[in-house]
Amino acid sequence: MGDFSCYADGEKCEDAYVNDSDSNLFLTELSAGRKKNGSVIFEVPKKAKLKDLELEYENNSLWSDEKIIFLGK
Repeated sequence: MGDFSCYADGEKCEDAYVNDSDSNLFLTELSAGRKKNGSVIFEVPKKAKLKDLELEYENNSLWSDEKIIFLGK
């Protein structure tokens, strides 16, 4: 699992990780090939414009240090 970050006008937004079931999203152990669903929610300032938002995903596995940045339009 990787980390998600959100930035509005260059400032980091507060985040919350939400799981759709009763178990904790990050303390769940999965067998190889299995999946777990959940949501990441960010608190973005009301005055922020979509074009000024950036969502970053960083893969924290031992095999990759890939970072992907999504830009608002």
